[in-house]
Amino acid sequence: MAASMTVHVDHNPFLDGRAPARITIDWVSHTDGVVSLKICSTLSAANLRAAGNNAQGSLEIDKIRGTLHKIETIPGLYNGYLAPVIGDTPALPTDLYDITLLDPYGLDVADGTLVNRSGTLPEVVVFSGGKYIVDSEITVTIANAGDSKKGRIIIDLLESEDRP
Repeated sequence: MAASMTVHVDHNPFLDGRAPARITIDWVSHTDGVVSLKICSTLSAANLRAAGNNAQGSLEIDKIRGTLHKIETIPGLYNGYLAPVIGDTPALPTDLYDITLLDPYGLDVADGTLVNRSGTLPEVVVFSGGKYIVDSEITVTIANAGDSKKGRIIIDLLESEDRP
């Protein structure tokens, strides 16, 4: 199966740090257990497709701005459904799969807190102290997930403390 990611934003569609936002990413890994896509590019492409011939009506996002508050990982959840098709089994990722959120310089903005995720149980990482500030495009990479496995990542951002 081809790797894929869908991105949906709630609360602040501009991701400009002026208000809290929630980014929901549903992913499917490639046969090598990896999927890696840029959040803003994926979201902008979806917005453009939704606008159809009205490209001026689409919202183009080039970076994410805000302070990381919480990230939840939910193995096997995709498009809101965990229940398998009759006779099928959930496509749960391999236990101890890894997620990185890389900025353009290759630094993990989650500081390594998303490695070794459970392949069966949802997990939450809460960030405190306001030191996890995002102000760039982010590349989400899921590794070691297994062939054609699925999951969901929910990223909650707070207002940026240093917004213009």
